[in-house]
Amino acid sequence: MARRGQQFFRNAVLTNFDFQCCVTGMNIASLLNASHIVPWRVDVRQRLNPANGLCLNAMLDRAFDRGLVGFDRTGALLVSRYIARQANPATQRYFYALAGQRILPAQKMSIDTSLLDWHRHEIFEQHLSD
Repeated sequence: MARRGQQFFRNAVLTNFDFQCCVTGMNIASLLNASHIVPWRVDVRQRLNPANGLCLNAMLDRAFDRGLVGFDRTGALLVSRYIARQANPATQRYFYALAGQRILPAQKMSIDTSLLDWHRHEIFEQHLSD
């Protein structure tokens, strides 16, 4: 069962990025997710805030949720060292080919960079010691 307001959030985020993954440009809607920067469970005030959302393809969405990728202050993709240590060569190639790629410009509402900072410090950095 979808969370209350989840469809609004998805539509707002995907529209904000012109129905494209904000890193790869992938435009197959069924492979795109509206990813919360600050997770749904963490901050009720950010749950439906489109500035707390990134349009990511399914692989990047899952990696972002688990802290395997993050973004620096400029919006460039960071890849956890966990990928180098644990992933097979094909997976490493996928992620490292995207390393440094900047978030594509949002169409209507800018991403809240303070939320990206929060994600980098609270979720992404947990994998830096792996």
